[in-house]
Amino acid sequence: MKEQDKELLLKDLSARVPYGVKIEGYKLPCITLNSDWLHFMYTHQEFALRRPYLRPISSMTEEEVKEYKKTCEYSENDEFFYPTFKTYDWLNEHRLDFRGLIGKGLALEATEGMYED
Repeated sequence: MKEQDKELLLKDLSARVPYGVKIEGYKLPCITLNSDWLHFMYTHQEFALRRPYLRPISSMTEEEVKEYKKTCEYSENDEFFYPTFKTYDWLNEHRLDFRGLIGKGLALEATEGMYED
């Protein structure tokens, strides 16, 4: 894995830890990075790098699009919604792949209902 891909994945997954992103059936409680590997820790067991399950942006429902827009700042000048910090928290909470990790092969597409408890 390229160093820049590893850094991108670390940034993305670190922000998702509070929301319990799933890694091949496990919820992610802890991420560590040593000089060579990115590791996911789960109850005293260490797993080699595995891809997280994320939802593509295209999977957002109409209701989610409305919620998303509420987190953005709207500009009347150019009629555009600009993301805020609240927007990125919302995207992470809903496990949406806003960094394009699925397309880069760094994440797997979550199946419908995977995160419904």
